[in-house]
Amino acid sequence: MKPTTDLFDLIKRMTAQEKRYFKLTASLQSGDKKYISLFNLIDKQEKYDETILKSKLKSHDFESNIAQTKNYLYKLVIKSLIQFKSDSAIDSRLSNIYARSKLLYDKALFSQYFKSVSLGKKLAEEHERFGFLIEFIEIERMLTKKEDTVKGLKDRFYKEEHSVTEKILCINEYKKLISELINMYRETGIVRTDEMNKRVKKYIEIIELMNEKQLKSVTADERFLFAMYLALTLKGDFAGALKFAEKRKVLVEKNEKVFTNSVVDVSKEVHLDLITAHIRVGDLKIANDKLTKFRNISTGSGIDEINTDLAFYSLKVEEAHTGSIEEYRSLLNDLIEYLETMKGRVTIMTLNELTFGLAVLSFFRKDFVNTLKLIDKLLKGSNI
Repeated sequence: MKPTTDLFDLIKRMTAQEKRYFKLTASLQSGDKKYISLFNLIDKQEKYDETILKSKLKSHDFESNIAQTKNYLYKLVIKSLIQFKSDSAIDSRLSNIYARSKLLYDKALFSQYFKSVSLGKKLAEEHERFGFLIEFIEIERMLTKKEDTVKGLKDRFYKEEHSVTEKILCINEYKKLISELINMYRETGIVRTDEMNKRVKKYIEIIELMNEKQLKSVTADERFLFAMYLALTLKGDFAGALKFAEKRKVLVEKNEKVFTNSVVDVSKEVHLDLITAHIRVGDLKIANDKLTKFRNISTGSGIDEINTDLAFYSLKVEEAHTGSIEEYRSLLNDLIEYLETMKGRVTIMTLNELTFGLAVLSFFRKDFVNTLKLIDKLLKGSNI
């Protein structure tokens, strides 16, 4: 059986900070520390080779149970990475406050309980973690304060819950529209028929109507701007899409609390979309400047590396339309090789877009053989 490279891949994707954190926490553990030696040896390898690894580990009595130790180390690294991220993550903090609130309720420490619930609700509202907010409203309902009963405010929980639920429904509607627009872009690219153009116009009408009627939240506003950016890109209105990309970036930067520790790093996503928008309107110098800024805010994580490379190659493809033929050939070879290594690591839509962009470039450089090869790759592969 071929040895798995899962642990090697995971360690190689760790940042220097994450590695230091792992070694620090691992050194504080009691018992045998042989897995730290394994971590260091794997980290030093450029390409995973278990045979070499086993020979180096003989002196540590690893050979007989290396698979078991690798599995244990993998779980330990994952746990360390989660802890590293959760130390500052609002979701982790809210989860702890929620658990604390339930504990204080069980202990009948109601004064402390109300303070804990109040803090949880406040933070959940500030950061627009509406799922947590619903949970805090629910546990607050378990013990209605005396003054609320006297003032006849018992139904306030239902009003609060209804308001939060409406906001969640609105955001979900935007997510549904965004998903449909992305699928449409994947299937057709920029629309080129009257029928498809009418479909996009209908989407824009729905998005604008939702924006007028929605129960306001920063998250919903951000989803509205992103949906408009996608719809106008589909329509081929790149200048209009750029304006919405700029507005979205301003909104996200003004509301850092809401987007901190999101599943997707929205602050970086808006930066990347803005780079793409500038490339599409031909502002290559501005796109280059913004790519430099993105590199500066990058943490060096695996996803940051991939996004930086994708933005870099998208930019180079556009620049190669006017560059020398030698530069074009060098880019062609580099990008074809890069796209092969990216299979399974980026979306099919991203692969398609770069492959098609390279095919268009080859056509304009009168390199018709490679144009046909690239188009054939798109048509024959599972990309479409």
